[in-house]
Amino acid sequence: MSKSFYFKEELAKKHGVHEAILLHNFIFWIGKNRDTHHNYRDGRTWTYQSYDKLAERFPFWTKRQVERIVASCVKQGLILKDNYNKIAYDKTTWYALKDESLIRYLL
Repeated sequence: MSKSFYFKEELAKKHGVHEAILLHNFIFWIGKNRDTHHNYRDGRTWTYQSYDKLAERFPFWTKRQVERIVASCVKQGLILKDNYNKIAYDKTTWYALKDESLIRYLL
């Protein structure tokens, strides 16, 4: 079964198509977590995923491409990265929207 991927034209024009696709994924999960009061840390709602898992979720990107797209989103001020893992050696990255009003793009 094939997957569908979504993005908003406005975000793609402003930040790039790849960034808009990845951002839609983060907006979806952060919105879900916000609604259920899950993964709230330091005044923000977060989602987490490793680069490997993101590359699996988006099979048209390599892990290296995912790393570059995430870096672009950080550089453009769209997302924040941190680590709230309970185990020190767990390097899974946590992501938050710099501006949670971006959740409006799910509507």
